[in-house]
Amino acid sequence: MGLRDPHLYLLTKTASGWLSTDTRFLSNHQMEVVEVARGSILEVDNAYNFDPHKTVSVTVSVLDIQGVKVTALLKDLVAVSVDEFHLLCNVNSKEMRLKMVTTKSSTSPLNRRIGDMVSYIPPGSHAVPAIVRYIGPVPELVRVGHLLGLQVIEQH
Repeated sequence: MGLRDPHLYLLTKTASGWLSTDTRFLSNHQMEVVEVARGSILEVDNAYNFDPHKTVSVTVSVLDIQGVKVTALLKDLVAVSVDEFHLLCNVNSKEMRLKMVTTKSSTSPLNRRIGDMVSYIPPGSHAVPAIVRYIGPVPELVRVGHLLGLQVIEQH
């Protein structure tokens, strides 16, 4: 996968965020508090002035919940690459996202390449061997993110 983007993260701890209508984060103190689940995808708001090596906390937009922002400690975030982001967009379970990002690099499903042998478990069935044949967007099926195309290997 590509280099880590210092502006895209996954939240490792559930946090409280706020529904923002911006105006510099609602100076009138009327904020709707929202729970942001661990495994949520986040993007740094002020990316131009953000240096992850000199910062302890950062204000981010929660990409899973439109209009919600949270201020999080960097120690509670895991950076993800743009390629990982595109794959994670199609994982509905936030816990599974977190597991995929924090799994050892060599076994993480995020590190698959075209031609890799994988195990595919169809719903209600057992694992079957398959080969990754496509990784990329499928505009007809999803609005954002990438999918894996698999060739299932028939077993006789």
